[in-house]
Amino acid sequence: MAGKQNETYTPDEGTIESTFSESFNYRDLTTPGAIRIEMVRIYKQARAGFVNPQDYSRYVNGLKELCAVIRDTDIEARIKALEAIKK
Repeated sequence: MAGKQNETYTPDEGTIESTFSESFNYRDLTTPGAIRIEMVRIYKQARAGFVNPQDYSRYVNGLKELCAVIRDTDIEARIKALEAIKK
């Protein structure tokens, strides 16, 4: 199941293909600052030729969308807090 290397997805068995090793370091992308750091990391890899420019563009656009969702959620929470104070 989860955590095993080289699994393949089969609908009958319900397993998911895993291309990552168990030691894969997932990055914390829960704040705009963390997303910025990830964008810089990917940018440096693209400049060094390790990431295809098309892939770079896709990654950064995905990160921008994620950042927008985080900001929107933060704004929503702030508005709710202000409305609670007003009542």
